[in-house]
Amino acid sequence: MTREELVVRYPSVHFEGNANIATTAAISAGAMIGYGVMIGADATIGTGAKIGAGATIGAWATIGAGATIGAWATIGAWATIGADAMIGAWAKIGAGAKISAGVTIDDGATIDDGATVDPGVTVPGS
Repeated sequence: MTREELVVRYPSVHFEGNANIATTAAISAGAMIGYGVMIGADATIGTGAKIGAGATIGAWATIGAGATIGAWATIGAWATIGADAMIGAWAKIGAGAKISAGVTIDDGATIDDGATVDPGVTVPGS
């Protein structure tokens, strides 16, 4: 969709440019969506979350309020990113992974499918 179409559909969300968002995705007020972002079916983006340019959010994934997803990061289907978590650029979060609130995943890090990252943890990048 073009930025203009997105703004009409989600008036309380800030879009930096065109994005590909499934019609069943839910995006909360105050979220910021970067250029070229792809958001899958039934994904949920929390209030004030920031999704960087080119990032991909898989189907049924949940991004918590205030979380930041870096540019070109990939969040797998069914993954959960807790509130205020920070996912670095080019990071890869596997399908069904659970990232707790406040966790930091550095640029380029990979989290395996189904893994859990506990609160307060910082995962170094590669």
